[in-house]
Amino acid sequence: MFITYDPVPEMWDIFKRFGKVFEQTYTRFLDLQKAEAQAREAQIEAALEKVRSRTLAMQKSDELAETAAVLFQQLIHLGIEPNRLYIGTMEDKSSDMEFWITDEDGSKVSTMFKGDASKNVSMKKMYDGWKQKKKIHCDRYAGEGTGRLLSLPR
Repeated sequence: MFITYDPVPEMWDIFKRFGKVFEQTYTRFLDLQKAEAQAREAQIEAALEKVRSRTLAMQKSDELAETAAVLFQQLIHLGIEPNRLYIGTMEDKSSDMEFWITDEDGSKVSTMFKGDASKNVSMKKMYDGWKQKKKIHCDRYAGEGTGRLLSLPR
């Protein structure tokens, strides 16, 4: 729509042409937005496939450390910058938890970390969320090393 103070019928054809060009520009903009979204989705799928591939290649539980490192690297590739990454396993019969983790640079830490959820507030929250079959558990921590703890069930 063009609004003028004075009627200018001799410009109507030009206005129509400008309108068509704007429509083409806006259509191109929408196409680019869609292409960017598709490219991002392809990046995410490629990252997931790398993690799936590493997971399927696991033969022993201590290879969870390598899986954690691959997942850490893929998150960085997607623009998410975790401080560390933990993959934890839990037991139905006890509050014991086992964690395979990455170091701050994303390299694997070959030693498993064990903990008792009943003796640690953060672990207790994760354990309770797991027992309740919550899809996602997220805690935010303040202070030095501010961060977020996100846990996903098996």
